[in-house]
Amino acid sequence: EGFSRYMDGDYENAASLFKQVMDVDPLHQNTYLFLNRAFDELAKTNSLSDRNQMAEDVAARKNEIFFQAGLEKYLRGDYRSAMRLWRTLAASAPENGRVFAHLKMAEGKLDSAVQNYLNQALFYYARGGVQKAVSEWKSGLALDPENEKLKMQIGLVESDRKRLIESALAESRLLINAENRDDAARVIRGALEKYPDDGRLSQVRRDVELSMAKSIAKRTEGLKQLFEQGRYTEVIDSAQAFLAAFPENAAAREYAAHAKERIEKKTVGPHFPGSTEAAAKAQDAKRSQDRHRQAA
Repeated sequence: EGFSRYMDGDYENAASLFKQVMDVDPLHQNTYLFLNRAFDELAKTNSLSDRNQMAEDVAARKNEIFFQAGLEKYLRGDYRSAMRLWRTLAASAPENGRVFAHLKMAEGKLDSAVQNYLNQALFYYARGGVQKAVSEWKSGLALDPENEKLKMQIGLVESDRKRLIESALAESRLLINAENRDDAARVIRGALEKYPDDGRLSQVRRDVELSMAKSIAKRTEGLKQLFEQGRYTEVIDSAQAFLAAFPENAAAREYAAHAKERIEKKTVGPHFPGSTEAAAKAQDAKRSQDRHRQAA
């Protein structure tokens, strides 16, 4: 109806209707624009005092729009945006006590929310939950992007993260070069417990585990060949070395146990401490000599 009155040239009634719309919905699309246009048309025919009054009305409506927009942000928890809108309003209408009161409320809410994120993050961090702590700090920073405390905490953690990861990678490389893959895997797993999303650590872990799997398969095949050749003393020695690198390997334990059983069954003559192993070594030596003679 307001638009219809405006198009008919009834600017006074159109302005009145537009005001009613803004009282209900200050952010209604195009209403503020046509309200100003209606005032402009009335100003062409009204007296100076009337024009001044209309200008004051327009300014008051504009200020109310700013205030309501800030209130909408505030109620949604976007305190930073609400403060930005209200500060703009306070600069143009310093006599508006309501906006200063709400500005103070928003500042208090923002400080309280940020402090909650800081406290919760420190709680997680003290208990080893680094990723959870960083997530809390980043959530706080999304709420207050200029907060120096949050930026500092994230910076410190990122610095510590980089140092620990580089240290773990360097240590694991040294252990891998020394053929100590089990300890290398342990170092990488420890770092991944803190930083599970790090791609380099995950890749090294995969490489180490693949290398360990190949090493286990090779050692197991070696034990099998020695056992099938009847070289039981060598089976026991190799199995012990195998278990020193991979203490939980069941195959190495089984080969060692079976080799001991075979040695005991093949041993002849009276039993003295150490005689079983000595006899087995003598038999292994004899078989080795026989193979050399056959080859010759």
